[in-house]
Amino acid sequence: MGHRPDSARNGFRFDDVCVELGGRLVLDHVPVVLGCEGITVIAGPSGSGKSTLLRLCNRLEVPTSGRVLLDGTDLAAIEPTVLRRRVGMVFQRPVVFGGTVRDNLLVADPGASDAQFVEVLERTGVAAGLLDQDAGTLSGGEAQRMCVARAPGILALALMATSAVTVVSLSVIFGFGIFPLEANAIVPLAGSV
Repeated sequence: MGHRPDSARNGFRFDDVCVELGGRLVLDHVPVVLGCEGITVIAGPSGSGKSTLLRLCNRLEVPTSGRVLLDGTDLAAIEPTVLRRRVGMVFQRPVVFGGTVRDNLLVADPGASDAQFVEVLERTGVAAGLLDQDAGTLSGGEAQRMCVARAPGILALALMATSAVTVVSLSVIFGFGIFPLEANAIVPLAGSV
């Protein structure tokens, strides 16, 4: 189940992870390793725990039992703000902060120049001319792609197949050298609906 990197220190490792939410077991003893390079697809029916698994990657959720490690370190030992500067999440409904597109990008990298922002916007398919636009006025697809541009090194995407950020747009984003474009694995999650 899942991609097995050469080293358990290369990526996320879920050691016998269980998550119970509202009295319902969402993840049941999940043993999976996810590499930090390329693209890994997590597939399963609605309610199988796909989003929960991703939320565990930056401690938006914590396991009821078991543990999640990143590069061999238990996430419980990593300060959440430090972890979230390394592991970004982009959900189907993007979270856009108040202010301009530039303001949103500054959250991720306060020291970046406008030239760097323009480059990452272009790589993610957002027009560079939108840098000074109110981020709240972006289309759904532009907002998702801006959130991809805002994310730090490791990116976890929780998207539906019909999302504005499609496999085609991901290949454009990742094919530009931000990350290598290669499928690591399809991680099936079984679950009751």
